[in-house]
Amino acid sequence: MTGAAETARVVHLVPPNGGGVDRFVRDLVAHRPADWIVHVCETQAVVEVPARGAFFPLAAGAFADLARAGALGVPRALHAHGTTAVVRDAAAVLHAATAAPVVLTLHDIGFDDAAAGDAERALRLRFAAGAAVRTAPSGYIAARADAALGRAGTCRRVENGADPLPVEPPCGEAKAERFDVAVIGAIGEHKGLAALLETVTHLPPDVRVVIFGYTAQKLMPGWTVQGRLWMHGAFEPAELPALVASHGVRVAWFPPGMPESHCYALSDAWLAGLPVLAPDHGALAERVRRLGGGTLYDPRLAPPALARAITEILAIASCRPPTALTSVQEMVATMNGIYRDAGDGSRERPADEARLRELAQTHLDTRFFRKELLRLQGELAAALQARDRAIAERQAASQRAAELEREIAALQARLDADVARLSAERDAAVARHARLAGRLARPLRVLPAPLRDWVLRLAKRVLP
Repeated sequence: MTGAAETARVVHLVPPNGGGVDRFVRDLVAHRPADWIVHVCETQAVVEVPARGAFFPLAAGAFADLARAGALGVPRALHAHGTTAVVRDAAAVLHAATAAPVVLTLHDIGFDDAAAGDAERALRLRFAAGAAVRTAPSGYIAARADAALGRAGTCRRVENGADPLPVEPPCGEAKAERFDVAVIGAIGEHKGLAALLETVTHLPPDVRVVIFGYTAQKLMPGWTVQGRLWMHGAFEPAELPALVASHGVRVAWFPPGMPESHCYALSDAWLAGLPVLAPDHGALAERVRRLGGGTLYDPRLAPPALARAITEILAIASCRPPTALTSVQEMVATMNGIYRDAGDGSRERPADEARLRELAQTHLDTRFFRKELLRLQGELAAALQARDRAIAERQAASQRAAELEREIAALQARLDADVARLSAERDAAVARHARLAGRLARPLRVLPAPLRDWVLRLAKRVLP
């Protein structure tokens, strides 16, 4: 039987470029059909109703006006999925208009990021401390919250759920190249991209690495480091077991980036049957120590030493990946309990979607696009410009070739006329010579042979 917590509406506030945040939210709303997602950036808020596939892009000002006018209704709770300014501002507007409690999930260490600057960090910590409920996907993040916020940082532990992946035979990959090591996910500088690129150059020539995903520098399939590191490209988690099988992968390696808060890629690697080699920090180390399924290394290792660690783990018997992972259903059930405890269902009120539809904008703000996709868009635009230049150059070359063909045709016509004229002159000269020879032939017949020969020789010398 469906409970009130499942049927109540929760509004999820998410920043652009969610990554793991988006996966967490999508898994939640797949089991909570009444929920909304509001994607927020500085200039636009996109209201999404996932159960119907409806989107309402609104100017930031229009979103705030609708909230104040009550057109967004009153949800059971507001679930903030970040502490950045755009999420804080949206939460403040909706909380002021609805008095709905704010549930905050600390998906990463951004709430306590010194690189944000003292003023911004203070605002993020104040927002985190003011939430009615805080959740964290790992003990590592919960401990960071306690250290930064004291007693106000207490978090409910809600691990990101991951369900078993389908085990299907490889499709169209029978002749796939073999790779012993896989790196899984979108790998940027904060995920250890520089260490990855250098470490693969120190591996033995027969140990090659495949990235199931892409990097901040390269999105399309191909060699990232020739003969060493192959880029597979984007994939769906459900495809991972077949990819692992078809490429003969034996271990998943996590480069030494910033400490992870939970890491969906670790769950996916285990669910695909892979043991892991992970840096000894953050939630990666916490989960490997608690569940097994891998080996930890010092994240300060230099690339040559890290390459040796990869070679060593390949040489030993593989450990068995853990199977006792939190399921999506368990994650959803825990969140349902949090929403039930946090919110007062008596105040809930539906939204006026007709008003949203009236003010909806046509275009989506590009701030919602991932940086690597924006870069790809830029590369595509540059490629299109280069194509247009090449087409223009080809057209110009074709025009010049046509002009040359016309010039050659004119020259050929003049040459043909000259040949015809010279041929006619030649034919006339031949005829003239024939007539003169005929006139000489008759009188020469009566001359003695020596005299006749002398006359003929003289005629050949003087006649044109």
